[in-house]
Amino acid sequence: MLHQVGITALNAPLSLVAPATAMTGAMLLGEPLTLLTLAGFAPCGGGVAVVLVVEARATRADA
Repeated sequence: MLHQVGITALNAPLSLVAPATAMTGAMLLGEPLTLLTLAGFAPCGGGVAVVLVVEARATRADA
């Protein structure tokens, strides 16, 4: 898989572990999701999206 997508794109989704953990804690344990927590989801998701788009464009340019 590493040869297909590259190390950057492979590691990018790891940035979504914190938001996924917060959501799971809210759903299963009833922990509160504050506005600050929800606001923190945006940079995580945005960063992953940017990395994946740049990787995809670089892959297409190489092909």
